[in-house]
Amino acid sequence: METHNPLPIFAFGNMRFARVAENWLIHILKLRINEFKVFCHDDDLQRFLAHRFPEHSEKFVFNSETAFEIDPTNLSLYFKFRKVLFRKLLLNHTEYIFSDLDAIWLSDVRNTFREPGADMVLQKVVHNFACPLDIRWKTGYTGCLGLWYMKKTPELLDFLIQFIEDKEPHDQVSFNRILFKKEGAKQLPDKKGHVRILFRGVTFGFADPSIIQRPYYRRHFNSWDRQGVVHPVVKEGTRTIDTLMKFNLWRPISLRSCFFQILEASYRTQRKVRKLK
Repeated sequence: METHNPLPIFAFGNMRFARVAENWLIHILKLRINEFKVFCHDDDLQRFLAHRFPEHSEKFVFNSETAFEIDPTNLSLYFKFRKVLFRKLLLNHTEYIFSDLDAIWLSDVRNTFREPGADMVLQKVVHNFACPLDIRWKTGYTGCLGLWYMKKTPELLDFLIQFIEDKEPHDQVSFNRILFKKEGAKQLPDKKGHVRILFRGVTFGFADPSIIQRPYYRRHFNSWDRQGVVHPVVKEGTRTIDTLMKFNLWRPISLRSCFFQILEASYRTQRKVRKLK
């Protein structure tokens, strides 16, 4: 889909996720999306990506505002850091999309995020283990902070201050509990099947989960209709690369990824043959 007035896509990462960032960029560039930036939390990642994609080196940003030493044993500090960085980016841009590096773009669906009248559009997560579970049990879904769109308004900037000041360290848990448990949230009539929530002057939309996918199991992902953005759940104790390979979303060449691509092609051929019979 050609995007009029293209939306910029921003991502964060550090050197621990260098190969994941490389994979994400291969998919983005394959779609001829050039409006993106990767905010590098260390200069090692910036150097790695600039060496790997020299024609886009200016899009790999490392400075005092993006530098952060991510300690896997204390991720709550990183979640707090992300909250602040989200708002700083909105202060400097009219609108943007944030994408985790394991949210793989298979087609350019940036306009899908521009729901009429919505100030922020999030990925809608419907699987049974969606975080936080108490909100999933209450509403049937949650909003994912790994993939979303924001448009700058005074009301949304004020909401983000409340989000930053919330004492819950996990950003996704914090966001969903503010939106669904605080007084004043009002569900608006669905528009073309999209759920919309009005909270303190901000309209929150939730994207079509068939286009912006958050599959938990491999069987939840329809590999025969590869479109939109696929953001598979990386289960605890599982490597991100292994999950992306499992979903056939890994582009850097390796024996394993080649094997799965051949296997997928074989399955597609068998399905077509069965349909012709």
